[in-house]
Amino acid sequence: MKKIIFIFTIFLAVFTGLYSEETGPEFEVTLNITNIETIEGKLFLAIYQDAKSFKKKEPLKTLSIKVEAKDMTITEKLPEGEYVFFVYQDLNENDKLDRNFLGMPKEPVGYSNHKGGKPKGFDKLKVEIKENKSVGIKVFKI
Repeated sequence: MKKIIFIFTIFLAVFTGLYSEETGPEFEVTLNITNIETIEGKLFLAIYQDAKSFKKKEPLKTLSIKVEAKDMTITEKLPEGEYVFFVYQDLNENDKLDRNFLGMPKEPVGYSNHKGGKPKGFDKLKVEIKENKSVGIKVFKI
């Protein structure tokens, strides 16, 4: 009987997404996005899991949501690890980050652990996730 209960418990945990053999437990990450100048367009979020994917611009996950306030919150579940969170506001809703002739973003952008200036790479922007966590991201025009 104990075996059946144990197997059922493992099945339930895997089925509900709380645990998988590949990634282990997942944690709730709350992204608090601030400094949105205008309530228009969409916010795009890209989550990078390592330096290689960040450099190649190959995110683990992306999503977009309509801008409804000057401060917004996005909650995601992620396994333990190090991540960079990148957000940009697509003001004209053309589903891409518009850039000027020098390659600089023309629309507001923000990264995890970014205080301004040119982003310094994965290691400077990463956030370690090993428990439920809240991450602030301030968007701004460069």
